[in-house]
Amino acid sequence: MISLINALMPSVLTPRELPTESPLPVRSSPHTQPVRPSVQPPERTARAPASFQCILVMRDLLALLSPVRADSMDPNEEAAEERSHIIDGKSGCSYARQAILQWLVRLRADRDHRLYMVKDLDAEIEPFAHLINRTPLRPRASDTPAAPEPRIRDRERERRNRGMTTTAPVNPEGPARTGRNPERGRASDSRSRSRQPPAPPPAVVPIKHTIWSIPDVVPFDVAFGTRPSEGMTTYEQRVKPSDDGLLPQLWLPVSAYVCVMIDLITCETDWEILSYALCHFPVQMSNKYLFCGPRTRSAIIRLISELCTVVYEDKLTTHIGPLATSLKATDVAGLAYHTLTTLMSYHRTFNKQLQDDLLRTFLRGLNKNTTTVKPCLQALAIAAFELQPSTTKFLGEIVDKLSQIMSNPTIAGYILELLCIIGSIPSLYANFTDDNYRRVPCPVAESYALTQHVFILAYYQIYIWFLALKLQDRPKHIPYITRHLLLANEHYTQVDEPTELENVAALGLGEQVTGEIVEAATEAISQVQTESGSNPSNEAPVAETPNIPSGLLSPCSIAPPKEMELDPSYFALQLSPYPDIRRASLRGRLVPNDDLLGRTLRSLDRVPVMDFHKVGIIYVGPGQTHEREILGNRAGSPAYTHFLDNIGRLIRLKDQKDLYTGGLDQHYDSDGKYAYAWWDVIIQMLYHTATLMPNREGDEQFAFKKLHIGNDYVRIVWNDSGKPYRFDTLAT
Repeated sequence: MISLINALMPSVLTPRELPTESPLPVRSSPHTQPVRPSVQPPERTARAPASFQCILVMRDLLALLSPVRADSMDPNEEAAEERSHIIDGKSGCSYARQAILQWLVRLRADRDHRLYMVKDLDAEIEPFAHLINRTPLRPRASDTPAAPEPRIRDRERERRNRGMTTTAPVNPEGPARTGRNPERGRASDSRSRSRQPPAPPPAVVPIKHTIWSIPDVVPFDVAFGTRPSEGMTTYEQRVKPSDDGLLPQLWLPVSAYVCVMIDLITCETDWEILSYALCHFPVQMSNKYLFCGPRTRSAIIRLISELCTVVYEDKLTTHIGPLATSLKATDVAGLAYHTLTTLMSYHRTFNKQLQDDLLRTFLRGLNKNTTTVKPCLQALAIAAFELQPSTTKFLGEIVDKLSQIMSNPTIAGYILELLCIIGSIPSLYANFTDDNYRRVPCPVAESYALTQHVFILAYYQIYIWFLALKLQDRPKHIPYITRHLLLANEHYTQVDEPTELENVAALGLGEQVTGEIVEAATEAISQVQTESGSNPSNEAPVAETPNIPSGLLSPCSIAPPKEMELDPSYFALQLSPYPDIRRASLRGRLVPNDDLLGRTLRSLDRVPVMDFHKVGIIYVGPGQTHEREILGNRAGSPAYTHFLDNIGRLIRLKDQKDLYTGGLDQHYDSDGKYAYAWWDVIIQMLYHTATLMPNREGDEQFAFKKLHIGNDYVRIVWNDSGKPYRFDTLAT
């Protein structure tokens, strides 16, 4: 049957009369109602018969895959009764259902919603399979090697005899050591009366064979690999509803497939099937072109609601029974959290209640072990951008929970990244009080247990949240920040220089009144002194701090500073006691005329006051696989253009002096007239967009584009090729 549908998908048949009866859904559901036939567009008539047959075969496969549920069938429909009979007869074979599921999870769609299949999913599935011991990197669920796969006849015989015979446990020591030997005499029988009867032997647990693992072996041939089908699609936006308001059934019933996956997650009894679905379905859901249409959208909403319920109530493995000894319920929950994270990309269809349920489910995952905490932290970082109203609502609880689990060094980096993201979005913490700010975790007290990257990220988080404070509230938080900074040095005899400079920066920032100018200058002081490790005294020098790249390629890439005129009142404001109006005396102190101080002040002019970053963006068009084809694109799809509009702001490169240009030409438009950039008060990010750069004459290898994009540490690939992107495509 799978070979049949593989053969039908890309075929184009001759026109013939269409069947008068449209295919029925696999089960009665508000998301999979029967669709009546309507007049087909002329351009689709030639392939409509093949499409109809694909739909019939697809629904039969879904019927075989769906778990046995009496309430999922409508007894009033003959088709439903027939399908129910099929399920009762054949759905018990795990190998058959596994083969169907292996074929379904490999379906993909390109930007025109044309179907194609991918064969090798091991690289994408391995992180999920690793959680449940299905990879060779970790031991299996059982310490003993798995038995060889039984032959087909053996499987049939075992299935027929299942439950009909019971084999008594065999005593390994033979009949001479049995509890009751009929050949024993009366004396021995009487002597054993006073003894306690032997304990009954433990119940024999049947051994379940593992039918899938990584690398995954499929029992069918993906004949058409990554070639998009011209005869079968999943959705077509250009098709208009008929007079009765229904859409013509021209595409594969993806909504019915989503409903079957809901049944697998909520009531599946076979762990092999459930584990395979939880590992592979998140990867498939990331292909949003496959899951389009109003009915599929409704099915996805129901999927999220059901999944949130079973995960929040810890009912994901209720129907499975006891798991293997090496597996925990939290390992299975970790797979479900990864699925919810992927489903968050469909947030445009969520209502407020569903968004709250998602955040509440992720918040509950922070109470468990590392298996669930990591995906929940990553999901909350995405929710900070995509689900801002609900994130704002639960932000207080999130911060409280993060402060409780901050002591775990294995997840400290994830927590700091989440806090930095939240601190960069002012709308999230707009309602924060002083107590909320103090509850933001301060990990520098445990800095001796953290890596250098996490250590630097912790100080960066302090910058972010200190700048988030209102100007008049900063002096109130200085003692709290100073105390935690000193706690980072409680294991040392002296306060290290970076921490001491951090204290100075905090004290200085707390007494400033200007805003961005003074904030940026103070941060620059901290950066230059931290990196140079200046030690004015004759004490032993501190350990050399790693030199963090500033993002500047050369001095010529820095735009000349724009001349600014300072208002004379600025200096008077610096000497006034404002905002601390309780202070009686003026602020400020005389500085010594010292050469060291002069060199330090002069070095400030050479240190950027902001962090600069460069990111490359590449568009891969339909069917493109080679470097020259990809770099030669001058435009992309509408979805790609929408992505660019939301990732940053379009800036003019010529004579650009206000923003970091990432090495792009600012005088002759040799790298294009425009570029996308994003910035805030402490970060500037420039995107090297390949489609905005010109294709120069004589540059057949696009060396000038590779000069910029090839040196970017981060590259974003928008893949519309219909094929998996190979990361070695762009040679650098």
